[in-house]
Amino acid sequence: MIKQILDTGWRLRRADSQESFPTSIPTSVYTVLAENNKIPEPYWKGNEDLVRDEINHDFIYSCTFDAAPGLLDQEQALLRFEGIDTMADIYLNGILLGHAFNMHRTWEFPVVGILKSEGNILEAVLHSPLEAAAKAFAECPTRGSEDAWEGFSHIRKAHYMYGWDWGAHLPDAGIFRSVALLGISKARIDSVYVTQEHKDGKVTLHFVPSFYSAREWKKEQAFQELCGTEEGAFYGYQVTVTAPDGASFTLENNPESALISEPELWWPNGLGDQPLYPGQTHE
Repeated sequence: MIKQILDTGWRLRRADSQESFPTSIPTSVYTVLAENNKIPEPYWKGNEDLVRDEINHDFIYSCTFDAAPGLLDQEQALLRFEGIDTMADIYLNGILLGHAFNMHRTWEFPVVGILKSEGNILEAVLHSPLEAAAKAFAECPTRGSEDAWEGFSHIRKAHYMYGWDWGAHLPDAGIFRSVALLGISKARIDSVYVTQEHKDGKVTLHFVPSFYSAREWKKEQAFQELCGTEEGAFYGYQVTVTAPDGASFTLENNPESALISEPELWWPNGLGDQPLYPGQTHE
């Protein structure tokens, strides 16, 4: 799999203005505006009342990039937002890829046939979270915290941003985790479920990876299911486990488990170390 990170070279502007400001991910509307002296520091004293109305507007994040070498040669290409806050329309080269409406998940959009080798323009149009909450409340007046903005419970966004008894009423918007292009040939590992078996002073790690094939990128598959496909016949994975002293071992040929014979134990704070055994599943 080819992964191209798109975290730099972004600009932000209000949708009704051509004035834009440079930024990089992670980024948010209030942060960029404050850095460029367009608003006072939002979290200082009573400034929240002075700046809140800014988020009644829509904002546009945009960047221009060239595709990484070899990416266009892959069977599948996806644009992945690890974290976007919250109501957004995503465009690549003027074509609407889809809508995001939940900051608590990742979003992926296929870009085969849209992605170019050079001069790609990516835009994320972020819609006002205050307007979204107000519209949802008008349609279904569900209440929650008395101190929060009406309608907040309908929006899949960190609810404290709409106000709490201890926090400001500043429902920010932005891109708070990485954006990346994924070029996939055959299949990719989507996640790995790891369990531990402790017995006789030893630990056995059990791995259950989930996959998406390049052809059916929306369908999660177990490895056994993937093996029954044309893609699976040419796909495999390996697992690398690293000990606290830096020594590592790699298990090839699609391992289902790994044995740690003499694991170092954790000690309470102040009485010893808390050794870690990082594990990595990779193609």
